[in-house]
Amino acid sequence: MENPIIQTDLGQVLGQINQKLDKLSENVTEVKISQARLEGKVDSLEKEFKAEVQSLEKEFKTEIQSLEKELKAEIQSLGKDVTELKDSVKAIKSSASSQIWALIGVVFTAVIGLIGALGKMVFFPNP
Repeated sequence: MENPIIQTDLGQVLGQINQKLDKLSENVTEVKISQARLEGKVDSLEKEFKAEVQSLEKEFKTEIQSLEKELKAEIQSLGKDVTELKDSVKAIKSSASSQIWALIGVVFTAVIGLIGALGKMVFFPNP
């Protein structure tokens, strides 16, 4: 068996390889350009995201501070109300105690008066 000899033009083969390499080089360049565009978009989106997060953070801090002020004012108001209720209860207790002693005095006076009237009728009957 004989080996067939294949003859090719080396210049033609190298030309085809160069064309393919040029095409690959163009494709690589396009990929690099696309990558650079994507990186730019990612950077832009990252900046927008950070700005939005900072804005939301400021809004939340402001809202929280406002709520804290409202709660402190409500707590102070409730503290004043509790103090007023304590004072009212003390006043009511004091008033109730005074009223009880006044009532005891009235009842005692009435009983003394009744005993005196009964004693007068029994010891000093009317002729």
